[in-house]
Amino acid sequence: MYTLKIGNKTISIQDGETIRVEGFYQNPEITLIVEPYDLFSCDDVRFQYPREFIYEADLEQDHVKSWTLSGNDCKIMYFAFDVPIQVNDFLDSMLERYGRQNCMVTDAVPLTLGQRIFTGTAIHTTLAGVKISVDIYQIPSSASGTSMKLLVVQDCIDSFGSRSTEGTHAIQLLEQSFHLDT
Repeated sequence: MYTLKIGNKTISIQDGETIRVEGFYQNPEITLIVEPYDLFSCDDVRFQYPREFIYEADLEQDHVKSWTLSGNDCKIMYFAFDVPIQVNDFLDSMLERYGRQNCMVTDAVPLTLGQRIFTGTAIHTTLAGVKISVDIYQIPSSASGTSMKLLVVQDCIDSFGSRSTEGTHAIQLLEQSFHLDT
């Protein structure tokens, strides 16, 4: 995301987007500002995430599409399933991947997204000596036709169970900007 200032007008614009600026200008001052966030937009879900995160999309599978926004300590993952599955099925597959014996399952810290409070399930485990938390939240389905959507936040945690600084910032940005079309 960028902010373009032309004279006294301020316009938000995405990379590659074409906009029309109304009005007449004579020798205007123009400033282009790189915002500290990018915009994730898929179907009916939009939110901002830290600009330094790497964006990846896996759209090759027939019944599930996934997007991963990766920082150094934190990842935000979004899954859209075209087939009905249960959150517990997704949770079980994650537990199998990490090894059930290495995991503790708890309630996730609630997220306030838009005007709603979302509760979820958290997996706590240690990978390569690093403690992580994987929080899984179900996003309501809409008219987009997707059977189920999941928002997953993976973050490194310290010995007290606190999120990383990067994860805290990413979640604040997510909570402040999340929008779900219904």
